[in-house]
Amino acid sequence: MIDGNKIEKIIIIIGCHPDKIKNKKILDECIDSLSPKFDIILTSHYPIDEHFQKKINYSIYDKKNEFIDLGSILIWYKSDKVDYQLHVKQEKNNSYSVLKNLFNALNLVKDYYDSFYYIEYDCIFSEEDIGKLISIKENLQTKKASFFKREDNFLHSICFFSEIKFFLENVKNVSSLEDYLNFCKNNIKDKYPILEFFLYYQFLDKNVLDKINFINISPTQFFLKSEMDVSSILNTGFNHPIYVVNLKNEKRLFILYVNDRVSRFETEKIMSIYLDNNHLINLDIGTYKFWIEIFPLNDDFSITVNDKTNVYNKNTLYNDYLNYIEFKN
Repeated sequence: MIDGNKIEKIIIIIGCHPDKIKNKKILDECIDSLSPKFDIILTSHYPIDEHFQKKINYSIYDKKNEFIDLGSILIWYKSDKVDYQLHVKQEKNNSYSVLKNLFNALNLVKDYYDSFYYIEYDCIFSEEDIGKLISIKENLQTKKASFFKREDNFLHSICFFSEIKFFLENVKNVSSLEDYLNFCKNNIKDKYPILEFFLYYQFLDKNVLDKINFINISPTQFFLKSEMDVSSILNTGFNHPIYVVNLKNEKRLFILYVNDRVSRFETEKIMSIYLDNNHLINLDIGTYKFWIEIFPLNDDFSITVNDKTNVYNKNTLYNDYLNYIEFKN
């Protein structure tokens, strides 16, 4: 059991956007899982209900919510058994707005706290994993921050730890979206201008990577007893069919990924397929469990996820090498 003593000099900064009933339910559980041990500050670009304000220590609402137009993002995974990649359309990305509100929070609390965890609102921690969260700070030794890191220098932004002074000294509080994008253009170049890359290249620019403890797995893999990132596109469903390359190097099936972990927060059915769906199998890829729907190879077919329907052509998709899954020996 978690004892009733809060940890002093460390604050949790939760980034949220509680605009929907589902998001509010998730945020409620996130706060409840963390508040027994930590002081909490909420940051949002959407008005924060009084209900949440009574449960936390501080709240920041910034009405100005600026977005980055990415066009699409690449989701990928590679292992000795399977590779996949998927380009997903994402017209708006909130990296700059998240960073701006993070600095708003740090500037508010920097005189009262030494360190912080930044956590996205859709992470709900078990009591067991609260101990693992605390251990991130305890295991720093001489390091100043801790990030979950992917091999392509992607720093997971849904959960990380840092000393406040170290973060403020080594991450630029960019004055505008234009300033943010200019740094990304000049330093990141071949990667998306998202916060996960922005932070890494800020630390690289300041030559302080050796001051950071990198955990080379995802937060989902680290906090196995918790529900992490439950509102991400990986968990709420794809409406993108892709082709499968089997062990004989033959392209065979279209599939649709849908993760069932978020289902308890959904008021409506996540997926409905207007096709012959007699063949339903499960597959674990990385940290995510997906349903795979085997489609008949009709020339044209439609897929509906939530209320959005897209129509696809089989031959067009077979020639789309951006989206695939490949099984290996």
